Amino acid sequence: VVKTRPQQPQLPIDPTPASSSAARPLSTVPQAEDAFRDAMRLWHDGAMAKARAALGRAIEADPTFSAAHLELALMDASINDTSAAQASFQSAYEHRYMLTTRDSALLEASEPYVRANPDVEEWATRMTAVVFQFPRDPELQFYLGRARQQQGEHEGAKTAFESAIRLDDGFVPALAALAITEEALGHVAEGLATTERCIKRSPVVSCCVEMRYYFLFK
Repeated sequence: VVKTRPQQPQLPIDPTPASSSAARPLSTVPQAEDAFRDAMRLWHDGAMAKARAALGRAIEADPTFSAAHLELALMDASINDTSAAQASFQSAYEHRYMLTTRDSALLEASEPYVRANPDVEEWATRMTAVVFQFPRDPELQFYLGRARQQQGEHEGAKTAFESAIRLDDGFVPALAALAITEEALGHVAEGLATTERCIKRSPVVSCCVEMRYYFLFK
């Protein structure tokens, strides 16, 4: 387990061994949990805007919904909305008592990513430790790939994205990220093939179509 820096609070470990898809409730408000599960399904399918809206509904129904705040923080950080990401992360941290073990680990690992000046090296180090703890979780593999990608470690990112897809071959964010990484490595044919897989899995999602257009007409 990677320790936080001295000035950062150490998160407590939730004794319940579970993940975001655990049977035990993630919220005390059933409607909020339903909206959260909708959000994660939509994000899995590449519908980012709809996923964000569903997370908003989850948080509106339960403002203490830590897992929803955490996912929103990660989405905000991915589009460089640092202020929103930090606000959501703070809410996730304040209400962390409902988090599972897996989500507590993701919360701690994500702190360097949502800083005003992200420390992607530290983020990658922490995500490596989390993936070691939960090796069969595609979302965690995806975030490890994103951390490596932002460091310019494209081979390592490719390995992580491929691991995510092996675990879940319909995981659209990982497919889209793999295509980007293959392009960065100069593997144009492989990247184009990945966009085809992405479109087959989610034909109405713009990220897959946009990536294919980029490969064909760049």
